[in-house]
Amino acid sequence: MFYAASLLPALLMWEYAAIKVNFRLDRAARRRLFRVGMVVALAAILLEMPIAPLVARLHLGPLGGIAVKTVLVALIEEGIDYTGLVFLADRRQMADIGPAAAIPLATGVALGFAVLENILYLLSAAAHGTELAVAVMRAFTAIPGHALDGMAMGAFYCLAWQSRRGVDTRALVGALLVPVAMHAAYDFTAFANALPGHPRWAAYGFPFLLLGEGLLTAALVARAQQSPAAMHGRVSASDLSGRRAITMGLIFLLLGNALIYLAIRSSYTAQITAIAAVPMVLGVDLGLTGLRRQ
Repeated sequence: MFYAASLLPALLMWEYAAIKVNFRLDRAARRRLFRVGMVVALAAILLEMPIAPLVARLHLGPLGGIAVKTVLVALIEEGIDYTGLVFLADRRQMADIGPAAAIPLATGVALGFAVLENILYLLSAAAHGTELAVAVMRAFTAIPGHALDGMAMGAFYCLAWQSRRGVDTRALVGALLVPVAMHAAYDFTAFANALPGHPRWAAYGFPFLLLGEGLLTAALVARAQQSPAAMHGRVSASDLSGRRAITMGLIFLLLGNALIYLAIRSSYTAQITAIAAVPMVLGVDLGLTGLRRQ
């Protein structure tokens, strides 16, 4: 059951991405993207092994050590996701659909990465009897966070290939650096929140960080799709009328409000508010998207 908590939020985020870009890749392409994401996740694990000994040799304070570690991890994980998008994702989709295909392509790679990473976290948590807490927290934060990073990467990649003067190298650089910054900020706040004493700024800043990253990603995806050059191929719209976006947006909003109610009634206010942030911002975004289409 706990391992299903890795797949279900990934599928929900995949559906969010499909509704947001208003087209759906075929099933074979989706499966391939998940496999690519899992392969690059294994590569990232190997590359990250020297990080902990390296940080320990620097003799930094707790926050300094976390800062160095999160930047290195973000560079490796988003860098290898970027490599997976550029070299391993299906380039035929980009040719047939247009630059906008980069958004679901990057999202699929990121979600494949997130699913495998989450399974490894749950295996580790099983040894300490904390599977439920880890499964719930990561289902609402880490997995959506990876998806948002992937969507931001795909949005910049889409913008890069719409330039009339050829490929926009600044957008290509943004496709790497912006997800790295988002990933590092998420990890830094999450790791700081796990320090002894639980710094108050980390606990109460985490929901606002998730809200900010969700809003930024939604704006980037909307910007990338504004130009007619974003999609030159014929695809079947996944939500032409906007009804699917509004329905799913309402579901996300109901879930977010239920979590906020629990946060008010619980002694774990900051933690539950953090996991409510993502469904709230995605719900608002999908609602507005659906209204625009209607």
